Amino acid sequence: MTKKAFSRSLAIILVLVLSLSTILVGCTKEQDTEVAGSDSTGTLFTPGTYEGEGQGFNGPIKVSVTVTENEITKVEVVEHSETENIATSAIEQIPAAIVEHQTVAVDGVTGATGASNGIKEAVKEALLKAGASEDQISKEVKKEATSNVVDLEADVVVVGAGGSGTAAAVTAAENGAKVIVLEKTAIPGGTTANGGGFFAADSRKAREIGHEPVDTDMIFDMWMKEMDWKADANLVRQFLDLSHTTADWLEDRGLVFHKVEEAVQQSHAEGTHAITSMTIIQRLQNN
Repeated sequence: MTKKAFSRSLAIILVLVLSLSTILVGCTKEQDTEVAGSDSTGTLFTPGTYEGEGQGFNGPIKVSVTVTENEITKVEVVEHSETENIATSAIEQIPAAIVEHQTVAVDGVTGATGASNGIKEAVKEALLKAGASEDQISKEVKKEATSNVVDLEADVVVVGAGGSGTAAAVTAAENGAKVIVLEKTAIPGGTTANGGGFFAADSRKAREIGHEPVDTDMIFDMWMKEMDWKADANLVRQFLDLSHTTADWLEDRGLVFHKVEEAVQQSHAEGTHAITSMTIIQRLQNN
């Protein structure tokens, strides 16, 4: 073989080697792309129903999640110990949002952050059991900037749909005013929603079943001592003195008090005014 022929052969061999290397690199990239998915078939989940658990505000939240190969079809809260009504919006809205957007990275419900996070955490655990990766189920939900300006007119605008605001709105409406109530959270109630129950030193209902009025002087002294006299004594006294008329006012607007065996805080001996604070808010909203 001449020197010229040898050079030509060597060049051909180098071209073939480079071509083969390019083909092998291309195959490797395709294989890497397949590995980046959940499996070689491109599916996200192993079809079935899975359970997960997350930490809510009051305790564990358990969910049941049903999936097909590539879709979340159902999310259901099956067990929880969250506060009734406060967590209701989260229990209804979060599962629906996860199914709609196919991700656990959905917005929580204002006012029920603990419950919202607990549900999302539980769903994530269930989806990981189904074979998905955390990245695949945590895609950010794209939000479009919207501007919605509504012109409203009212005689009275109440800011805050807690116990005081709701009662003020009802009173204004009963006196002929057109009222608008504004609430920044998804759940009305304010601090009233977290109250331990209703208190009244005296009421029409209590007298009907033979109960004597509670000694407000005794309650006043006890409460002020518990608070090291740091609370506003005038407001505490006013609260106690007006509690009986407040109970009658609520009853006149449809709130039903019921009797239980044990007292609720310092109410009547057998808990005449046993009722949850959130029930008061709901009753007033219906007026």
